[in-house]
Amino acid sequence: MIVTPKNSCFNVLFDKKAKNSLVVPGLYLEVIVIFQTDIVDDYINKVEFITEGFKCELELKAFKPQAIVYFEPIVNFGCVVASGKKTEAVEFVNEGVVDITLEFKVERQSEISINTEKLDLYKKNANKPGQRNKASLYITYE
Repeated sequence: MIVTPKNSCFNVLFDKKAKNSLVVPGLYLEVIVIFQTDIVDDYINKVEFITEGFKCELELKAFKPQAIVYFEPIVNFGCVVASGKKTEAVEFVNEGVVDITLEFKVERQSEISINTEKLDLYKKNANKPGQRNKASLYITYE
């Protein structure tokens, strides 16, 4: 038996004869999922396949366009000489399809400082002069 999604954005196509019958082991059932909507948002739903003593859920997910930011999460300052100063760069890359502004905050009394509080990362392949999908944040340890 197949339990289709409750959300009308997901349309599940399959052989209607199999809707209320069991899928026999060794055989297959072809299922086509079509997603259509006029409203840009995140959608999560599921299709359930139920057979003798077994239930399988297939999650269906559709997310609105978003930024995908990659960066190295660990900053290695190496050896810092006593009462010395060392600066390292952390590169941020936006591989997503929308622009994003990253905001950074450091405690005032910290030994760490940053060169900026905001970085603008444009979407991948923006193809506009001056817009890039990479930027560096410089972190200084004193």
